[in-house]
Amino acid sequence: MVGRVARKLRSVCRTPVFVLVWLGPTWLLLGLARLAILRLSHKRLATAYGHDFGADAWLALATPRQFHRAYRIRQVVALAVKYSPWVANCFPQALVARLLLGIYGIPYTLFFGVRHSADVQGDIDAHAWVMTGGLPVTGGASFGDFTVVRMFANHAPMTGQDA
Repeated sequence: MVGRVARKLRSVCRTPVFVLVWLGPTWLLLGLARLAILRLSHKRLATAYGHDFGADAWLALATPRQFHRAYRIRQVVALAVKYSPWVANCFPQALVARLLLGIYGIPYTLFFGVRHSADVQGDIDAHAWVMTGGLPVTGGASFGDFTVVRMFANHAPMTGQDA
């Protein structure tokens, strides 16, 4: 018993302060995101995703400092999901990550993708994931498994004229 408590205490001491501070609010936000998904239409939810860029997949670039903060957001969302009593699959995780990245002004890209299911009926699996630069904040880097059908972001991609 004492060994287990000591292990848990060491684990908490090694957890970054950012993650500890945001754990409670993120846990609550996951619940609110799940409630919003159940109660609101997708059209109404889409207004909170960011700018709609269709299905042309690109990644929002970030500075090293933004990348580090996005990594911490990734950690806190994963930890909050671990202790969530409600369904906190890819969709609520993506919504919460998008919200936290937006609070800190970190560029993000929110992807929605589909793939054919491996079952006999040929159903379609859907997935949502958030990326900052090459960092999968939630949902993993799912480009190889899912076809992007919609993408939202808070920053427009740079073109050759912008460089």
